Amino acid sequence: MLFLLRRQVIYLRRFKQLQTVNLAGNPISQLEEYRTFVIAYLSNLEYLDYRLVDQATVSFSVCKSV
Repeated sequence: MLFLLRRQVIYLRRFKQLQTVNLAGNPISQLEEYRTFVIAYLSNLEYLDYRLVDQATVSFSVCKSV
């Protein structure tokens, strides 16, 4: 399942202006590291699953993914 998450997120990286993503209800959203991984790899996101992505969350996600 983690492989599928990586593939989907890496595919979305090509959309440089992408600011909103909703994967709520998608089975990958049940993974423990889902939110952290998506925010770390989609750096321009402002909203993920209808929730605002704040700078503290971005910083945490980037540090955790390294």
